Order: sequence, then structure tokens, then C-alpha cells
Amino acid sequence: MLHNRTYYDSARICKNGHLINQHIQLHPETNPDFCNECGQPTFTICLHCKNPIQGCRHTERERVTSFNQLTNEARKRTDLFCQQEFYKIPSYCNQCGQPFPWIEARLKAAKLLIEEDEQLDIAEKETLILNLPDIIVETPNTQLAVSRFKKITSKALTVTGEGLKNILIEICSEAIKTILWPNP
Repeated sequence: MLHNRTYYDSARICKNGHLINQHIQLHPETNPDFCNECGQPTFTICLHCKNPIQGCRHTERERVTSFNQLTNEARKRTDLFCQQEFYKIPSYCNQCGQPFPWIEARLKAAKLLIEEDEQLDIAEKETLILNLPDIIVETPNTQLAVSRFKKITSKALTVTGEGLKNILIEICSEAIKTILWPNP
């Protein structure tokens, strides 16, 4: 009997969100402790719940390579396939729902940038900061958050609007990017 087994490997990602290895079990030889792009430490587990960061989906397929009719024995071989052409670095842990360090860092940077803007009043700054989570992940409140974001950032300093775009564009979904920044 031939068997297929599907499982997720674990991933190694640095503190700033650079993908190091999406197949840490399959390719343990490429698992450095520090990122070669930014020098930050790399992680394989969620820092909140300690579960592995989900990596690439693999399927092991067993197949018959030859068959001996005299002994009625089959020679089998197991092949391994990565089922994802493109691996998307996760924003949140799929086990506990907490943001990964690279998301926390970007949200903190966005918050600090908003707080620095001298053209926004306190209520506008608070509104922008409170709506950041609904801007990076599609939720029932995303349309409202995007509307508020556009309205308030149009009043903000140019450097704030451009800075927020640079911080958030890497972590927003494609649909949200298209709405916020239709002309890249």
C-alpha cells in the first residue's frame, strides 16, 4: 500500500522579518542564529507560546520503483515535495494568535512616527494608532480603518505619510495595499 503524508516544516525568521529558511527540518544546514541581512537574531518558535513557526507544507509520496514478480515484492521510494511555490512570512502565530516580533516592531515604529507628527492632534493620533491592527490584517473593521487612515494621513506631514507607507507596505495584505496605495 502506498502512502502520502502531508506536514508543515518549521521556519526560521529573523527579528526584523527576513526569511532565513522555510524548511528547517529538511535543510538544517541553512539555519544560522543571526540574519545575514541585518545581523538580528533568528527564531524558529513563537516567543509567546513556544510553538514552531509554521514553514513550508511538504508531502511525502511513496511510489513503487520496481516489482519482483517472483517474490511478489515491490521496491518503494519516498519522494518529498514542497507544496508551496511561494512562502509568505506569517504575521501572527497560528497557535496563540500573538504577533511575531517583526510585526510588533513595525507597529511600534508606526506608533512612534504617528506620535512625532506635529500637524495631528491627540485624538487623530490615537485614532490612527488604534486602527493600525485593522490596516495590516483584513477584519470586518478594515474598510473603516482604511477610511480613517486615508483621512487622517492626508492632514499629516508628508514625512509621516511616506514613513507609514514604508513601514506598513511590507506587512499589509495585497487587498489593503491596493486600497491604500493604488499607484505604487
